[in-house]
Amino acid sequence: MNILPKNYGEFQSKQYWDKFFRKLKKQNDKKDSEFFEWYGNFKNFQHIISQIVKEDQKILNIGCGNSLFSEDMYDGGFKNIVNCDFSEDVIKEMSARSAKIRPEMKYEVVDIFNMTYAPNSFDIVMDKGLLDAVYPEETEENTTKINKFLQSIVDILTANPNSRYVCISLLQSHILNTLLTFFNSKNFEITIHEVLIEKSKLYPFLVDIKRSDNPTATHNKINLHLKNEAEAKLLPPQEIKHQINRIQTQNRFMSQVKKCHAGQRFSIEVWDPKVPNAKVPKYTLHVVDSNSKKILENKTCGCFITPQGKEQSYISSTEKGNFELLEQAGYSRLIIAILNPGYVFSSMKEVQDELCPAVNDLIPKGCKNLPVPFITDGDEIGDKDVIAQNEEFIIEEILNEEGHALRRLVLKNNISAIQSQYKMTYFSAKNRPDLVEQNKLTKSILPPKKNMVIGIDESYLDFESHRAMIAGLSLLGADAFEKKELNILVLGAGLCALSKFIYNHFANTKLNNIEISKNIVEAAKIHFGVDKDPRFKITIDNAFSYIKNHTVNEEAPKVEKEGSEIEEAKESKTAPKKKQQYDIIVIDIVSPQENQASPPEQFLQEEFLQKLQKLLENNGLLMINYIGTHQKECDTLLQTKLSKVFDLIYSYKTENELNDVLFAVNTKFKRDVKIDNNNQKEELIIVEKDQIKQRKELEINFKQIMKKAVKPWDFTLNIDTLCTKLMLRYPQINTNTLTRTNVYVDQGDNKMVNSTKQQYENDLGKVLKKEQKKSKNKKK
Repeated sequence: MNILPKNYGEFQSKQYWDKFFRKLKKQNDKKDSEFFEWYGNFKNFQHIISQIVKEDQKILNIGCGNSLFSEDMYDGGFKNIVNCDFSEDVIKEMSARSAKIRPEMKYEVVDIFNMTYAPNSFDIVMDKGLLDAVYPEETEENTTKINKFLQSIVDILTANPNSRYVCISLLQSHILNTLLTFFNSKNFEITIHEVLIEKSKLYPFLVDIKRSDNPTATHNKINLHLKNEAEAKLLPPQEIKHQINRIQTQNRFMSQVKKCHAGQRFSIEVWDPKVPNAKVPKYTLHVVDSNSKKILENKTCGCFITPQGKEQSYISSTEKGNFELLEQAGYSRLIIAILNPGYVFSSMKEVQDELCPAVNDLIPKGCKNLPVPFITDGDEIGDKDVIAQNEEFIIEEILNEEGHALRRLVLKNNISAIQSQYKMTYFSAKNRPDLVEQNKLTKSILPPKKNMVIGIDESYLDFESHRAMIAGLSLLGADAFEKKELNILVLGAGLCALSKFIYNHFANTKLNNIEISKNIVEAAKIHFGVDKDPRFKITIDNAFSYIKNHTVNEEAPKVEKEGSEIEEAKESKTAPKKKQQYDIIVIDIVSPQENQASPPEQFLQEEFLQKLQKLLENNGLLMINYIGTHQKECDTLLQTKLSKVFDLIYSYKTENELNDVLFAVNTKFKRDVKIDNNNQKEELIIVEKDQIKQRKELEINFKQIMKKAVKPWDFTLNIDTLCTKLMLRYPQINTNTLTRTNVYVDQGDNKMVNSTKQQYENDLGKVLKKEQKKSKNKKK
């Protein structure tokens, strides 16, 4: 029998509710089952109500219906309760139930839209689900009616600072907006409590709206008390709305996660209740369901715990890797647990115990392999220690599989990306006295050794994308390293891992590092050994503004202070007013938010790229460390933006499939015009034979560059082999038709037209072979 209304308007009808309770009573035949509980019973909210309501306060329970909520409150010590409802039938029935056993409990027939209670009559107005019932949709008429109703609540509340309106609601967006707008203007303090009711499909909130102690105070912030946090957060209204919407979305989603869906992948955050106001969840769980219907029918589940230090590995951090791991494990569903930075995990057992409740919530219905097994790569969770952290970032050290200690920095607003990472090693204290004092200031995961100190291994470069950039130097040619000064601009220097490697190994380089965070620059000095040097400058500034504020034909201001190469810019005043040419510009900026491409969109706009192109020397090199959410993003960037500014582009794909390193050479090819058979003009490009470097030539270049290095780097980096992986992407000029790639290879007297990139590469190879033969003949 259907007891729900045919339309929203019936919720405000007395006839509907009389009919509702009669139907409900007739429909159920079990004891107490005819009593209807909106959003749970008193026990679900008792832990909050007992803290904000005193037992001797006078309480009005509006829209009581046939709920047992007030009876349980009465039995719990709250004796001074008046219940009201506009259904005479339900008031008669509920009054008869309590007449003998709850003599002080009162029931009254009242229309809540026309209450006649005198002002200052009640200390507490209790509303469990009433507002949701009478305000199901937002219309001008309804909102006017509800604002009048809320004003009547304010009127009947006493002037006592402890008087309050306690509203239990699902907080649909229009109800939340109305409550915040109305009571913020009435000098009330608002606290919203998230409530968890076990085995319930509804997720209500308790809104405590308390008359302010200070009648002249303004309340433009609201307290939000989440169920997993010890203390409430004070947030502005817009952020409150965002947080409530996020919780509601997650709750709706969690109610459906017990069912597997072929090819499904989603992520869940697990927060530590012992760490109030944490910015980083303790665990992140990636949940993947098999693509095979046959395997899904097995209804099996497992949890893979990613060892510390492997969070960024291909199988743990990428969607494709997650599904490959699931296929290897053979389960219907696999839960991949990531142990997040900023926390210390003492043992595998501790991790399993903490994960059990969350894993149990994610086990598919009807799972056949309970208890769900925990598996990992190896026997333990790996070694990690937190070195330092603040509101912005975490610095920690981990031991990798080879036993090397890696010190890294992770931004709290984007924990899926490691900002920088250095290898730590031992040095003789006699040879490195500068590290003795530094070791006293900062700890390390490496155990202390007699007469030894711990510091940065300057021969090592950790990220594959950074190694690829070193390999990309071969695009400049060895001649560039014969120059007196090789000027390099790094946008998004971070901890300067790439910059320091270049600085330490090539004596003619002069680096200008732009970093927006003063805290990160300080961390680079204290924890990562970034020193002052005339060849190595760090400017604290917004990289986008720094480039944007470059101007031409004006004298550069004197911004350097004697004895200090690290300085703070104000409003980009450090940007040179006289245009400076760079041999290399690097963009290595991580997006401030997770699940967004890096660098941010503003650094990839055509206007910005054009400005960089003008700042580069002829044949200079722009290197971009690009992290996309999928491969097509990088291809689109090449086709629609980068190739509009640069004629010659190479790329390198990292093995973990997260990073693409893009190399744009500031070479402008000659243009020509071709007249086709229909007398139509077509713009063509003429490429001279030495403008495109073949892979063999790049290898030779790099070996020559290595000879220029003032000190050797770690041979295990294998940077020279990366040259063979640099791919030529755009030896072409883009016209209005992006798919047209007609290219001329200049052979002197003859010209050869190529309609595809492959033909172009083949023909260019023939030209080079021809030239090599000529050269050999001349030598003979």
